[in-house]
Amino acid sequence: MSTNTFLKLGDIEGESTISGFEKQMELINFTNGFHQPTSPIRSSTGPTTGQAVHSMMNVTKYLDSSSPNICKALWSAKVMDSVVLTCCRMDNDAAIKFLEITMENVVVASYNLRGGGDLPYEEIALNYATIKYTYIRQKEEGGSDGNIAANHDLKTNKVS
Repeated sequence: MSTNTFLKLGDIEGESTISGFEKQMELINFTNGFHQPTSPIRSSTGPTTGQAVHSMMNVTKYLDSSSPNICKALWSAKVMDSVVLTCCRMDNDAAIKFLEITMENVVVASYNLRGGGDLPYEEIALNYATIKYTYIRQKEEGGSDGNIAANHDLKTNKVS
């Protein structure tokens, strides 16, 4: 199945021309993860746990016109109110959204430019204060069948 992933990184414009995602960045890939710190079971109440630990949102994209502005955002420690990563299934020329990850209070934490035999590409790490994963269910005959969301505010540790 062909998929495309787009990134709306604050007010930094990318080069996408795909309908609905114009001027966003087209990603090669992304990774994001979490883990729950635990200790071995030492009592009848079970293991101890802490606040879930989030890894940064890591994205990879080809060098493009957004690249200098991403560097400026990192160098100036710019805090972006909202960053949205969207995964789409491609149906002919239409992008059908199935996952949207919204992050708030985002800082570009690291930037690495890589080159070689192919086009130069960038590895960018984003640190965030809140994250919301929204899965958009699809009806078999097409169209949305509702959303399933998970939110985590890392400042307050509120999960919803």
